[in-house]
Amino acid sequence: MTIFLYGQDAYRLKQGSEQVLAGYHKKYPGSLNLFSFDLAEKEQRVRFEDALKTVSFFEEAKLITARNTFASKEISEWVEKTISEQDIFTNKKIIIMLVERLYGKELEKTNKKFFKNLSEKSGTVRNFEYLEGAKLVNWVRSEFASRDCSIDAALGKVLVGLTGNESWRIANEIEKLANYSSRSDLITLEDIESLVLGQSDLNIFDFVDAVVSKNKLKAYGLLYKELKNGRDPYYLLAMTAYGFRSRANRFSLEELRSAFGKLLEMDTLSKNGVINLTDALYD
Repeated sequence: MTIFLYGQDAYRLKQGSEQVLAGYHKKYPGSLNLFSFDLAEKEQRVRFEDALKTVSFFEEAKLITARNTFASKEISEWVEKTISEQDIFTNKKIIIMLVERLYGKELEKTNKKFFKNLSEKSGTVRNFEYLEGAKLVNWVRSEFASRDCSIDAALGKVLVGLTGNESWRIANEIEKLANYSSRSDLITLEDIESLVLGQSDLNIFDFVDAVVSKNKLKAYGLLYKELKNGRDPYYLLAMTAYGFRSRANRFSLEELRSAFGKLLEMDTLSKNGVINLTDALYD
């Protein structure tokens, strides 16, 4: 049987392969032979083939991790031929986990036929591309939960906005926050400000404070700097909404309704292509 894991998101790809290994350790306690090979190296290909052909006298399962199986067309064709000769797709005692840190289109370009066979015949196929939007925030929250911490969705968006969608970096920040936050079970804005932000990132909070405090001149200046430095307008919108939410006690109910109504309108109309969000932020 084959397991096919691929994609550019290295941290989640590593997580996925570790989960597979843990699952098979549980399924075959004490009777699982593990191998790992980098098939870009000729010597490793010889050892890979030997591991496939070696017969055990005991009823043991083999789990072989193979990387760089698409390192070249020649290598991928050799792996495809070897797997076919050993009838691996139907063999449940020999499991080959192919792990490739490449986009699907890149793998197809190397060997379209082999990519198609793996995608259709493997027992498990997972594509670990970079997450975006709500999926990324949900992943962040699940990572905190696995460390016995929690973070609300709004602060999850704040963290993602500051770190980007590179999961290795986010995971490092999550680990730091989980270990050193002011409260062991709940991540706060103060934790993010003190543990994650660099000095340049503090401008975003200055901008939010200026908007919430109705300091128009300062808000205009900081908005210009943030946009000039490449800050995503939707992130600025989300941060502004969070600013009103976290400082709700400064406002009357009517003022909050008006503020959130305007922010929601900006979000909806910009996503529908009716307005330009950058212009709307200045307005």
